[in-house]
Amino acid sequence: GSAIGAPFGSGDYQPLEEVVAFDVTDTEQTVTTTITDNDVLESVESFTATIVALDGLFPVAVVVNATVTVNIVDDDIVVVGFDPALYAVGEGRRTLSVAVQLLFGETDVDFSVIVTSSDM
Repeated sequence: GSAIGAPFGSGDYQPLEEVVAFDVTDTEQTVTTTITDNDVLESVESFTATIVALDGLFPVAVVVNATVTVNIVDDDIVVVGFDPALYAVGEGRRTLSVAVQLLFGETDVDFSVIVTSSDM
């Protein structure tokens, strides 16, 4: 069979609703879903797929390991940097604020970077 879109899901994958048929010689079948690739930095998202025995089967199929968890791992990046990349400051100024900016990408999760200093 083929995957039939169902009215649920996070938008990061195509929900599954599929009848999987086994012929007498079959030992394995596969189901396929589409994973959505977007350009937004996200945390890991998960969904489950579950096998449910159909009523009226004879002999009745015994289902074991009926649920699998799938983790969708984000492969998008954001680019963070100093802007501008060079600062000059007189000693009499006493303080300096340096801008750390999101230079590229989008995010829907909070993230942090560490800024350190060292002598040259």
